[in-house]
Amino acid sequence: MSARRATSEKNFLYRGGLVLLCAHWEGFLRNSVRLYFKHVFAQELRLKELAPNFVAAAFFADVQRAGKAEYPGSVDTHGKLAQRIISRADEVCRNSTWEVRAEGNPGTEVLARLLSSAGLNPRLGLDAANWSTMSVFIDEQVVRDRHLVAHGEGFQISRIEFLERADRMLGLLDRVSSELIGAAERRIYLSMETDSQVA
Repeated sequence: MSARRATSEKNFLYRGGLVLLCAHWEGFLRNSVRLYFKHVFAQELRLKELAPNFVAAAFFADVQRAGKAEYPGSVDTHGKLAQRIISRADEVCRNSTWEVRAEGNPGTEVLARLLSSAGLNPRLGLDAANWSTMSVFIDEQVVRDRHLVAHGEGFQISRIEFLERADRMLGLLDRVSSELIGAAERRIYLSMETDSQVA
């Protein structure tokens, strides 16, 4: 086997690795946020004890149905939703009707929407400079380059570049995980009123 052919075959593996990195990013993000929501609702808190984003998640399916109606007095949609929220304020809330989705190959816009839905900082708690670097990594080196490879654009990547990206991906996954674990430990899913009573 010539050196040129060996190098070409290895490059093929690194290119395939980029697609796998992006797939792993999508799956990890979706599943970790889903597990966080599962944890929150497993606390069996009353609806009024939950932060607004979790109340919204509990009634997400109802809100979607109500959004299709044109009048707020519609008995089967808006009125029914309002009545359910009012009547269930003191009831234990055990589940979310929102299905966590990463929308396939998630960039920073999807990441921000998922984190905001979980009540977390959409920039993973990073300052402006570090977030700028991280967003370029996610949007360009993970998502864009994945598309270039998957759609046959002939994108090339060296072994060193691939290993650097894999290492950065592990750091990103750790960051997401730490943010979610920290939020669970600090119980930021509680309503501000409940949180002040607990403190």
